[in-house]
Amino acid sequence: MLLLTLATWLAAAVLALIVTPLAMRLAPRLGLLDRPGGYKRQDAPVPYAGAGLVVAALAAGLAALLARYWVLSTWRHAGERPTALHVLFLVGAPRGEPGIRGRLAWIAGLSVAVFLLGLADDRWRLRPRTKLAAEVAIALVLAIAADVRITFFIESYPISVALTVIWVVGITNTMNLLDNTDGVAAGAAAVAAAVFALVALGTGQARVAVALAALSGGAAGFLRYNFHPARAYMGDAGSLWLGFVLASLPIAATFYREGGSMLAAAMPLLILAVPIFDTATVLAIRLREGRPLFKGDRSHFAHRLVDLGMSVREAAMTIYLLTASVGLGALVLKDLSGGAGFLVVSQAAGLLAVVALLESAARRRAK
Repeated sequence: MLLLTLATWLAAAVLALIVTPLAMRLAPRLGLLDRPGGYKRQDAPVPYAGAGLVVAALAAGLAALLARYWVLSTWRHAGERPTALHVLFLVGAPRGEPGIRGRLAWIAGLSVAVFLLGLADDRWRLRPRTKLAAEVAIALVLAIAADVRITFFIESYPISVALTVIWVVGITNTMNLLDNTDGVAAGAAAVAAAVFALVALGTGQARVAVALAALSGGAAGFLRYNFHPARAYMGDAGSLWLGFVLASLPIAATFYREGGSMLAAAMPLLILAVPIFDTATVLAIRLREGRPLFKGDRSHFAHRLVDLGMSVREAAMTIYLLTASVGLGALVLKDLSGGAGFLVVSQAAGLLAVVALLESAARRRAK
């Protein structure tokens, strides 16, 4: 199964390298351009080409899942002897995952709706309330119609639905807010999705691992055009899509095992800790300084690193490394007892706290 996951990652990356230039050429004709002005520091309009990432990830993920289904069905139902192709696809493949196929189909379909919402925002600049209402509606469909809900020791259906909506809308917008500097959101999403995929493989959830590998590979391929100096931006279409899928797939998966630590529920929080840290600190700064919460500015984590003397590339790579350093603890969380799991979570929180303290000291010295 690891071979199929790696092949899916590579296919998505290659597809993104091919499709993104096509989206870059089409974007100006559709009015999908990010123009200089305000707090933005680019010298010329940059095309919104998040469609390249989305198309690549969806196409690679669907192809891999169909290939896996075909191999399984031909081997089991046609009575064929295993061939080299079967071995390639089936080494270590789990035999369970009841119902996951339908949940993944719902997530894929609703992710297209999120992509179209972001595309409309890139083109016509929707009002924040309009965009938020649409995101809530999509999250409700996910929780109620698709039955993709947070259910970890939660017996109340309304509470489960409410928590799911808060999580999905929150992470969707967190990735949108993280897309503030060349390469930051795409790279962080590629790292986070790769860690999620490894966790899914370790817990025997093949289809989820393949879907996450497609997301990670698509983001990594898109990074070729998005790394500083960026020739293409994701726009809201790409960043909202990334956030929605990164929020939804962990809900469709299962991280807790019988007898394991309840802190396994913290896996998504660890893996997405850096985007959450960025959003939390930005909102705190805007509240403290009395600025509008939903108006863009240069108070994001990457901006603050650049203001402290890093280059844009160094700031982006710092965020990638921090995402990996905090998120990798999720790989062992399911196998640890309560005390040991608490140490992993505490270590991640301590690392982010050290970063915040160093940042604060550097700002004071700069002043």
